[in-house]
Amino acid sequence: MCFASIPDFSDSAYWMYRHLMASRAGLHFTWLVHDETHADQVSEDFRSSPHASNHRLQVLPWHSVAAYRAYLRSSVVFHTHGVFNFVASRPGRQVVSLWHGMPMKVICAFEDSGRFANDVGGDIHVASSRLYRSVIAAAFLADPKSVLVSGLPRADVLKGHLPPVLDRTTIAETVGLDPDRPIVVWLPTHRDDSADGRVHSFLDQIDDDVLHALVQTCERAGVQVVVKLHPLDGLNDGYEGPLASNAAVHFLTSEAWTRSGAQLYDLLAAADGMITDLSSAAIDFLHTRRPIGIVGYDESTYERDMIVPMGPLTASEAIFHLRDAETIDTFVGSLETCTPIDLPDNDVAHWVIEDGDICSSETIAAAVGL
Repeated sequence: MCFASIPDFSDSAYWMYRHLMASRAGLHFTWLVHDETHADQVSEDFRSSPHASNHRLQVLPWHSVAAYRAYLRSSVVFHTHGVFNFVASRPGRQVVSLWHGMPMKVICAFEDSGRFANDVGGDIHVASSRLYRSVIAAAFLADPKSVLVSGLPRADVLKGHLPPVLDRTTIAETVGLDPDRPIVVWLPTHRDDSADGRVHSFLDQIDDDVLHALVQTCERAGVQVVVKLHPLDGLNDGYEGPLASNAAVHFLTSEAWTRSGAQLYDLLAAADGMITDLSSAAIDFLHTRRPIGIVGYDESTYERDMIVPMGPLTASEAIFHLRDAETIDTFVGSLETCTPIDLPDNDVAHWVIEDGDICSSETIAAAVGL
């Protein structure tokens, strides 16, 4: 088995690997890493597993002859953003493209010059619904019959099909939170750098009054707001604004998150709610039936086209468009109650997730004959 992800050792590739570790025996795992400092993390994770004695592991630098040879010799390859895509398919090797979430923004073939347009190949692709099966097939120029409506392995921990690596108490301690108080995870996406060379921040897109109301309402309710910054967000270089001194807000820079060694979906599994603008993780989080707040997105000014129009999506009972004090109060109130949100049969969420009863990792494993 060969695994490759961006970032290293994360996302659906990680959860696919973890499922195979626990449910199979006699496998030889190869992890390819861009950053060789992550090799120790991969090796330590393997050694600490109760299933380690059933398997073998090697960790190789992504850009190396050894990695290329390991790829060629693999029976199955799992990747999130492509790996050695110039190699033709052959009998005996199956390449599974897990991508990194069901897209809300246009990707690959839908873009004029997508970063990964020519790099992401696979004999098998995955989707969370029949709607997204068509989207994934079109985006990657794939036969729709090659797209499994299996869902994403990373969502298995949110659906309860895989246990988290770190439980709520441990993940809270890892990132400096109180596990006994409500937790909402804020996942802002990347903004393109401006023409004048200034690096954008997600805060640039949020109305000051809305931001103030959201943070103050969370503070009064005792809700902890964890802002996990995108690796390309300018705030990773430092932030001294009004949120920096607010006791309700905890900033996690990319460096701090990497040092923690935690998995994002452990943090999401522990969260009582989520805030974002356009993160694909919001699609996965619908499985939890916990509230999702959308803030910092204006369809009239957004630079990229959308796969799923935000108007109908925010009509879901689980999604709150945080534009005014009343909606913010309702959203924060739902975080306090921790009551699952009922999604009626006609809720738009059912168009984007149909895999709630499916263990995605097991479905994919069976599809490749494991």
